[in-house]
Amino acid sequence: MATTLSTLLNILATPPGDLVYHLVVSLVLIITVVFTLINRGKANQGNQLKIFLIGCSILLLLQLILFGLRSYNSDPIIRTGYFYPLMERLFSTLTIIWLVWSLLEEEHDYIPTSFYIILSITLFFLAVVSIFANPILIHLSIFKPLTLDLIWQCIALAMIIIGLLLAFFQHPTQKNLTILILILLASGHIVQILLVNEMRWFMGAVRLAQMVSFPLLLLWAKRASSNDESVPLVVAESESLFSVIKAKIQQAFDNVVAKFNSARSTSLSRMKTLTQRSSKSNQQTQHPETVSDKGQVEMTLDTKPALVNQLLKINLAQTSEEKYRVVAQALSLSVVADICFLVKIPERTEKLHIVTGYDLIRETHFSPDVIAREDLPNITNAWRADQAFELTNDQSETRDVLTLAMLIKYHSIGNLFAYPLGLPGKPLAGGVIFLSPYTGKRWGDKPTQLLDTIKDTLAQILYRPDPKEKALMALNQVQLQASSFMEEANTLRAAIADKDIQLRENENLIKELKAKYQIEQLETISSIEQMKRKIAELTSQDGLGRGADSTVEQLRTKIRQLTDEQEHLRIALNRANGMIKELQTEAGQTGPIRLSLESQIISLDSIAANVRLRVGSQIQQKDIVLEIHNPDGRQMVKTDPELLQTSLHALLINAIRASEPGGTIKLELILSFEMGMLIIQVTDHGGGLTQAEQTALFSAQHEDVPGIGDVQSIRSAIRAIRVLNGKIWLKSEKASFTTFRFQIPVRIID
Repeated sequence: MATTLSTLLNILATPPGDLVYHLVVSLVLIITVVFTLINRGKANQGNQLKIFLIGCSILLLLQLILFGLRSYNSDPIIRTGYFYPLMERLFSTLTIIWLVWSLLEEEHDYIPTSFYIILSITLFFLAVVSIFANPILIHLSIFKPLTLDLIWQCIALAMIIIGLLLAFFQHPTQKNLTILILILLASGHIVQILLVNEMRWFMGAVRLAQMVSFPLLLLWAKRASSNDESVPLVVAESESLFSVIKAKIQQAFDNVVAKFNSARSTSLSRMKTLTQRSSKSNQQTQHPETVSDKGQVEMTLDTKPALVNQLLKINLAQTSEEKYRVVAQALSLSVVADICFLVKIPERTEKLHIVTGYDLIRETHFSPDVIAREDLPNITNAWRADQAFELTNDQSETRDVLTLAMLIKYHSIGNLFAYPLGLPGKPLAGGVIFLSPYTGKRWGDKPTQLLDTIKDTLAQILYRPDPKEKALMALNQVQLQASSFMEEANTLRAAIADKDIQLRENENLIKELKAKYQIEQLETISSIEQMKRKIAELTSQDGLGRGADSTVEQLRTKIRQLTDEQEHLRIALNRANGMIKELQTEAGQTGPIRLSLESQIISLDSIAANVRLRVGSQIQQKDIVLEIHNPDGRQMVKTDPELLQTSLHALLINAIRASEPGGTIKLELILSFEMGMLIIQVTDHGGGLTQAEQTALFSAQHEDVPGIGDVQSIRSAIRAIRVLNGKIWLKSEKASFTTFRFQIPVRIID
């Protein structure tokens, strides 16, 4: 059986199986490097992915160098020695070292990285010595031929065991996946040791283990880049075994810590006895620590000056973030807590917002974070029942403890105390969480009594909106709106000036045409009179021949042509006079915007704001509420703003006059991106119209229609909409409502 297994494994160490091994491992490492490089910026764990990227690049470099050495192995002189086998064992051990560095290092730290570099250089030196010393030692019968192989396999296995121990104690992000990769590599080296006589310097088992385990690096990179903490089914099933091993190691570690604390307590007791012999003044100022009855070291810091200073800083905080930090530091000092977290629970969400945290021992603040409620199930359930929650150091396997340990990046959270906070009308607004990972402090009744006393004030400080900040936000919005109005006003003034200039130019052109027509008419009449006189002269002459008759006929034809031209000029003059009258009429109704349809780029918010500005005084006089629904307000469109403002203003004036005092008018601006249309509705709740009154409104014969506030305004709006190539509809119900709906084509600006 062993012979068959070694034969199968040796396929990967001999051509062409070795090419398959190099191809598979190199391809997996290249894909992992490329994937990590692409997704590095998408994850919150940027430093860890950077370290992983460097480590995978080193592994790929080692693999390429080993493949390059394979060509030298074909040389007869080198093949007969131990150069390539020992180099392969060296590179296998270096692969394990830098794989452990890639998976366990989460932050840039000079000391561990330097250790890995020194260890790699040392192993390279040992490999060079082994290449030259192995033949001599074998010749002197000091070593057996395969002894050096066993030594290198044991070194590689020792590196894997060290990596597993580091994974158990450091709690890396992908701990279970890391342990699985190392166990697969360890299995290859164990098989290599067991079959050392049959393998005969071939590394088939190790190569197979690398081919199986290295694809898991791609899964590791994928989860790290997407912050996915889920584990595969195989890892989940083996987690119980890891938990048992971890518990045993943790128990041994706790025993060592307990012995250390006991010895320290004895020393402190002796120091206390010696200190009591000194003066009272020295006793009051030189006791940084005391020993409790249970043998635990308790902090007796005098926190009052620092606490008072932090409480005073609350009023000086300019932003909510500064206020949260000051409160967290003050609470930590008040109960002498190693770590204090402030939690905010928004309504209608399954998230918990950790607004800040303070580490009293390290004197640092934690950045804000967001976690799911199911990540702190016991704390959340207790807070929902309006109860405080405590966890001791013995309950280290609960979901709450694991989440908080990952949050503070420490292997333990010590003892936990979580207290809920609420506001009137909102029983659960958030809470405070105290941890003691460094001192192992037990909380007792002091934090509960303190928080019972200050909970209402603390909740008001943490969760009530700051009136000053609200006022500043409102002021900023008003200033932005005022700036927008000023820009629109300047744009409108410039547009009105341009339209006035165009109106004057068109009026001058019409006057010139009229004068030219009159001059041409006088010249035509004069020519006709001359022709008539000439005809009369020719007719009065006797003895006119055929040539004279022909001349008369030509003159008569010329007269008819001139008469026709006169008639055409008269018709053109009538048209010009009609255009002038129409321009004068429309200028009196809608201003100069009738003369030219010039499109401009403008936002829907600006249109709505300008209309509200124009009808503001009428609305205030009748105490009417104007509701504006403008979901696409920031969208820019291109149209004639003056014609659009004219139609909107006219419809709103009609709605105001038709509404009763204290009524409501609704203005809706809806943009249809598919059709390129702007749809506008104006609804009032005045007298309403019957079907006959609706028909009369669109007839020019009626100047007064019941249920309509201003008929002329409606007709002015209709004319403006037609100029914009739009359509208008009316929907009304007697004694209920009236809705004017129109749509115009616009150009939507991306």
